[in-house]
Amino acid sequence: MISLSPIRLLILSCTSVVMTAHWASAQPLITAVDPAVGVSWTGIDISGTGFTGISRVLFIDRNTGGQVDAKFSGLSDTHVSATVPTGVGSQWLVSLFTPLGGTVVIPEDFFNITSPISGGPGGSVYVVQNGGAITNGVGSSLVFIESGGSYDSAGAGSDTIFVKQGGSYIQGGGGSSLIFYEPGASINTGGGGGGNIFTQVPDLQPSFVTVRPVITAPMMLPNGQFQFSFDTKTGVDYEVECSTNLTQWSPLVTLGGIGVPLTVIDPNTASSQQRFYRIILSPK
Repeated sequence: MISLSPIRLLILSCTSVVMTAHWASAQPLITAVDPAVGVSWTGIDISGTGFTGISRVLFIDRNTGGQVDAKFSGLSDTHVSATVPTGVGSQWLVSLFTPLGGTVVIPEDFFNITSPISGGPGGSVYVVQNGGAITNGVGSSLVFIESGGSYDSAGAGSDTIFVKQGGSYIQGGGGSSLIFYEPGASINTGGGGGGNIFTQVPDLQPSFVTVRPVITAPMMLPNGQFQFSFDTKTGVDYEVECSTNLTQWSPLVTLGGIGVPLTVIDPNTASSQQRFYRIILSPK
């Protein structure tokens, strides 16, 4: 019988987010979703501020763009419980609405668009800043348009789109998208796009929340090496680091996301009683 020392697996995602004082307002903001992934009927706890009067919790499938309203109960101004609905898979993002506004979770692997681009990978998250523009539809994505940014859906559909005051959305075709917009946003509906639903919201704010990769199949191999897999998104680099003390970290491998789970094998686990792992994400 082979006796193996237990390996402690800790997956961390290192992302620093600075929230401005402007966002710390009565409008809703999400600070954490626990758990951040889960199949249908999984119960989750949403933490944040400004949840009083909550009227809607929307789940958005990260892969297909599908949008489904969820059952929820408002626990307090800072906590809401919800149940993952059917139709959004196990990887999703959460949006929450009250009479004072709405907010949506923006994960760390979003594309920050600050200059014009022509399209991009579907099933992704985009924040279009002042001076940024997406001139062809990305499809099945979450797109948050800040003031001065613009998005032309141009034949793509199944998006969830949030448009701030001063931002611009052009309905260039496609359909089956949800568009939430503030007063003062530029909304052009002349380009087709059947089945799109437009909703005006008093205030829209992004909630930057750490959403970790989904870890699957951790196991010790017969040769004493440790193996695990994690889900990936196309267009994102994943740097896997390891440590024996949670203080000093060493690079193990850097992998480019391809939209399916990737497997990592650590060849040095036999020499350590414990090893920790973290994954650092960065859009390409």
